[in-house]
Amino acid sequence: MTITQDFFIDVLCSIDSSFAGHLMTSDRGLINTIQQLNDVRMYDYYSYIPLNTANRNALIIQVREFNSEKHISLFEIFKDNHLVFISCDGFEKGVISSIIPLSENFITKFVKTKICRVSDKMTITQDFFISVLYAVDNNLLCSLETSDEELINTIQQLNNIKIYDSYSADILLNKENKDALISHILASNTVEYISYFEIKKENLTLFVAYDGFEIGIISSSVSLSENFIAKFVDTKLCGIRDILC
Repeated sequence: MTITQDFFIDVLCSIDSSFAGHLMTSDRGLINTIQQLNDVRMYDYYSYIPLNTANRNALIIQVREFNSEKHISLFEIFKDNHLVFISCDGFEKGVISSIIPLSENFITKFVKTKICRVSDKMTITQDFFISVLYAVDNNLLCSLETSDEELINTIQQLNNIKIYDSYSADILLNKENKDALISHILASNTVEYISYFEIKKENLTLFVAYDGFEIGIISSSVSLSENFIAKFVDTKLCGIRDILC
């Protein structure tokens, strides 16, 4: 069994039936399994899954037999609408809330090896940043300004970037760069130090946020999932406009 299979299974074994999940995948076998679970809601980009015992067991069997976790592009777990776990791109890394009791075995295998980071609080700004990158197409241009040295170091290692000075850069949001930015934000939560973030398609601004992603504006031309709308638009964290200046 691979470490990512083990990680997925141990995360589900660490929670009880009071949790629910959002899962994004392109894997047809996993999608077929999800469709057969109890009380699931299927959307265009993700599935809402109550993580009761039967549903958790079915997901565990699917992952154990077919290694399906490597095709999971995003997995979020919630308790009472609070984000308590998130992993992107095949369960190679994750962040888990300290409210979830973790066994010594889990800590040894995943926390001490830095596969999973334990966070006192999973912030809405982390979720907002990650969700925006998933909402827009690949290969768009991003302009980013930050005072955080760790984030700057991560940006300097990306491909297809243009560094202007010690705090600003243009970044091509291809899949590799998106994954690297998401991994950094999951591990370090430096999104609060992003003072300016803009995504453009040619000369059209598709998204802009200032001062730590506490609020943003997204173009109506971007196709948004019901999950994105519920978490960010309906809560006034993200406005929608036809034209962004």
